[in-house]
This record gives sequence, C-alpha cells and structure tokens, in this order.
Amino acid sequence: MSSSVKVAVRLRPMNEREIAEGKLQVVQASPPDKTITTNRRNGNIVQRNSFKYNSVFSSFATQKQVFESTLKPMMRDVLDGFEITALAYGQTGKFML
Repeated sequence: MSSSVKVAVRLRPMNEREIAEGKLQVVQASPPDKTITTNRRNGNIVQRNSFKYNSVFSSFATQKQVFESTLKPMMRDVLDGFEITALAYGQTGKFML
C-alpha cells in the first residue's frame, strides 16, 4: 500500500425548490472522464471550468455505488493493519445499501 490522498466527488440532485423555480444545473459530472464542469453566467458569457478528481459520481449514483468504488477497496488495507481515514463533506442523503 502506498500513502496517498484520493478525492471523490458526488453531485447532489437538484431539490424540489430549485426544480420548481426553473433553475438550471450549473455543475455537470462526467464519471468516465473523472471531471466536474461548472457553468457560470456573466452577462451573455458562460464561463466553464473543469476539475479532475480520482472518482466522480453523478447525482444519479447510489450510495451503494459510491461505497463499492471508494470505501470498500480500503477495507483490505484496514484488515492488513494499515490506518485509513475517510472524510465525507457536504450534504447527506438517505443511506441505503
């Protein structure tokens, strides 16, 4: 095992209020490319920025998919005696496996 930091990003779905107000999703996920793209309007110009991560999950990803891809592989290292830290930040949803 090598020491490293890996970052996974999961987008949240738009909430009911955002949908009712006709808001546009300003962040898109591309899981195959492992990128997140943000769109910001400045007058008539749309500014796009892309960011690359170790793993990217769209708002349609399930908790099980995120677990299987991120935390489950670390379990072997834990059982082999290595110390592991997993940090989750941001909004949470229902936990279902």
